[in-house]
Amino acid sequence: MENEEILINKDIEPTPEGVNEGVNEGVNEVSSFDDNTTPPAVLEPFVIPNIYNYDGITKEFTGLVEQADKDSAKSAQVGHFVPMVHANATLLEPPEVKENQIQIYSKTIETHEEPYEVIDEDGEKHIEYKTVTEVIENWNIEADYRKNFLKVDNELNVSDITTIGEQEGYIIVDKTIGEDIKANKDWYKIVDNAVIKKSEEEYEQEQEKKEQDRISNLSMTRGDVFEALILAKGVTKSYIRSLIENNAELSELDKTLYLNRFDEALEFYRKYPAVDLIGKLLGISSSQLDDFFITKDWHTLLPKSEE
Repeated sequence: MENEEILINKDIEPTPEGVNEGVNEGVNEVSSFDDNTTPPAVLEPFVIPNIYNYDGITKEFTGLVEQADKDSAKSAQVGHFVPMVHANATLLEPPEVKENQIQIYSKTIETHEEPYEVIDEDGEKHIEYKTVTEVIENWNIEADYRKNFLKVDNELNVSDITTIGEQEGYIIVDKTIGEDIKANKDWYKIVDNAVIKKSEEEYEQEQEKKEQDRISNLSMTRGDVFEALILAKGVTKSYIRSLIENNAELSELDKTLYLNRFDEALEFYRKYPAVDLIGKLLGISSSQLDDFFITKDWHTLLPKSEE
């Protein structure tokens, strides 16, 4: 029978009737054998196993699958094919994973005592123990955000993800969003452990406040301030001091505090209330004072028509 893949065990003598039926009707009709007769043995084709490679440091599956080579020495010892498994590889097939997951190889070696029976010279049975070593291989599935994501800390600093697993202490964001955070950090905020983009109104309000805070912390030396007032308004320190002393709108306590700042300050900060009071007494607007501290130019203190 040409191309026959089912082999009949030669130790079993099928009945002539069975053999004739097999010849005439095909090898698939094995039911013609007597019930007491062992059916033909089917030989499974031998499949050379695959080996699965993993990274020597991270132990992650590299995706490389190879057909195992034959370990000639061991195969000769045992009389059948023994695969050769090189370093950082295993015969254990990794499981399927979803997006943003990776297989991690692990191997542990466990030992335990196993009892076995021994018969001594007198024919007595005894139980003895031997140490058995067992190698346990496994694939663990862990999160892997390195390819598609970036991580953000509580200060909105963005960095690459270089490690496998959950990123404790960080917020994971899509790479596109992460790059935008890098370029426009002020547009984002963290709410309930999530990065959110601010509305245009919220962003503009925050920027305005930041600018006000910046201007408030600008300063000028005492000499530069009074020199500018002389040039712009033609007034002396004593004249300005008298305006403060004679200001009926101020309480005695406020007057004392203003005069102390006026007399003792080596530098005047824009945020000092005394600066606003001097501006009010001399007809200088708040925006003019802002420009003066920004530019250090006394011309900003002139009335608009005289600039």
